[in-house]
Amino acid sequence: MSVAEKLQTIAENEQKVYDAGKKSEHDEFWDCYQNKGKRTTYYRAFYGQGFCSKNFYPKYDICPVGDTTQIFYAWETINTGTKFSLKERLEECGVVLDTSKATSLSSAFAYNKIITEIPTIDVTGLTTSSTVVFGHSSDTLKTIEKIITKDSVTYVWWFTTLPRLANITIEGVIGRTFDISSSSVLTADSAKSIITHLKNYKGTENELTYSVLFHANVWAKLDAEGNASPNGNTWAEYVDDLGWLT
Repeated sequence: MSVAEKLQTIAENEQKVYDAGKKSEHDEFWDCYQNKGKRTTYYRAFYGQGFCSKNFYPKYDICPVGDTTQIFYAWETINTGTKFSLKERLEECGVVLDTSKATSLSSAFAYNKIITEIPTIDVTGLTTSSTVVFGHSSDTLKTIEKIITKDSVTYVWWFTTLPRLANITIEGVIGRTFDISSSSVLTADSAKSIITHLKNYKGTENELTYSVLFHANVWAKLDAEGNASPNGNTWAEYVDDLGWLT
């Protein structure tokens, strides 16, 4: 073996040792932090400046049970971290975020300066009034893949100060006031997903009790489609047909 070949072998072995040590350190941290996948308490688990795009590589599914307030609250771009998709990172790690058993998600993703896309969030387990779930992430949040909801969930300040939010899909039934008016770039498809999942209160005691609120730009997008709602009216008229205020 020539000197050049020996040096090449040494370099390759050094990289292998480094990679093995890095993986061992990663496994040791996440095995401890997530209790080898058994952790269920995620109250403020990833709160504040401790995590960024450079170090958030969970090893196990994140399945919170109970109070999950501020789980991803106030993430900032620190060190060499950059803005990134939380949805894509979880997929890269081969893990899922399952919030179906969370009883509170207050400020779960609020005041973020780094997360551009949030994966599907299941809020059907909420038992308390969770506030500001996504709010005040004005510089970053563009997409919420899906919200799985039920008619008793309240949306107090969930979408406040989100001028960049363009995409959202709804599954389930919206039964309380839904104010997403801060999102001036919301797509027409996203608005229609919200409207078509409003609970029908026409002729009930709750008729004209609740509101669905969009930015004027979004209403303009819907108006441009004419009579394209499920019953052949304009989208604004369809909201009225369901017994909702706008």
